[in-house]
Amino acid sequence: MSSNFSIKKYFDPVSSNIQLSLNGSYLQYFNIINNSDLRDNELYNLNSSLEWNTSFGFPINLSNELIYNYTESRFDNDATQFRTLNYNTKLILKLKKSFTSSLTSNYFDPNLGNQSDRIHFMDFNFRYTSPTGDWNINLTANNILNTSFYNRVELTDFTQSSFQNQLLGRVIMLSTEFSF
Repeated sequence: MSSNFSIKKYFDPVSSNIQLSLNGSYLQYFNIINNSDLRDNELYNLNSSLEWNTSFGFPINLSNELIYNYTESRFDNDATQFRTLNYNTKLILKLKKSFTSSLTSNYFDPNLGNQSDRIHFMDFNFRYTSPTGDWNINLTANNILNTSFYNRVELTDFTQSSFQNQLLGRVIMLSTEFSF
């Protein structure tokens, strides 16, 4: 059984779009683990997101997204819970038609009960486009905080999984593009 709800509204006084999305589900299933008796399992899941994007008439705009996920697995008298939080924000600066810049921040907490799993990324982009539009220059900086790895541990009623990803270090790149 699952249900979904979403609402999006433009608020003219603050030149902003706000969107709320909720998704929930419930699942009951049976299984056998390592020659055990037949187990009665239940799975609850809630995914929610709140987005706020501005469209001001001046050069600075914001984009924000907050995502919260909750999962609970139950069997017999035992329960396992996972709660994750993801917050993404972007600051956009547009000066005239030729200069565009953005600063993006992504925060992810894959296990709200464990502080050591938190991870934060930050990227920057600057673009200059010539008045004729036939060439441009880009300056891009990725992984500004120089995060070197990402680790995540997941536990269920019968497994433990560990994931670790090596990440590219801080990268700063200058590029040009030409159109003929």
